[in-house]
Amino acid sequence: MKTFLKGYPTIYRSEEAAQESFRKLLDSIVQRVILECEERATEADDVQNKLPHFHRSLHVKGWHMPRNSLYVSLNTLAGQVAVLGNGYGSPKEKKDFLPIWDAQFKQVYKSDSNLHAFTWIDKGEDDDAWECGYIKQVRGTAGKLFDPAQVDEFSDYFYWGSTYPFDPDNLGESFLAKVAADTKKLILAFAPKKFKRV
Repeated sequence: MKTFLKGYPTIYRSEEAAQESFRKLLDSIVQRVILECEERATEADDVQNKLPHFHRSLHVKGWHMPRNSLYVSLNTLAGQVAVLGNGYGSPKEKKDFLPIWDAQFKQVYKSDSNLHAFTWIDKGEDDDAWECGYIKQVRGTAGKLFDPAQVDEFSDYFYWGSTYPFDPDNLGESFLAKVAADTKKLILAFAPKKFKRV
């Protein structure tokens, strides 16, 4: 216990500094995405600024979910940044979304092997969620045709999008530009043509 107490102030200060660096990085990515999307995307209010998982939400005009349409996530344990379309997070949203996925989105998703599917993990639900909940990639979904309603991991939440390896030495302009450009493509590829809320 003595050793822990002696070293804890240093650990705490370094964790606090890292958390602030990750928050600033996520802010930079979100601002770049907003600029690239030319007013179609605006910052929303779902924010998590806690190690080891950070995220921000964006509203997107014309998206099937006008509020919290997209998420930009930074997972320090997985070493990745992800930009994700929000499919659903409630029974009502799921009911509205699944017909759009089936009629318009699933073929587009299947044709791009860089897209992956994700779910939400609540705090304490797995070993990586000891401090807070997080958006978790579901392995084996890239380039696949599937119905989210038939996959247990997507019973309550469904997101999809692209991931980017997190390399602290390569987070400059080219990284920000790639994430922002890919986000704009995601929005254009998955803006529903017509849909009605059920």
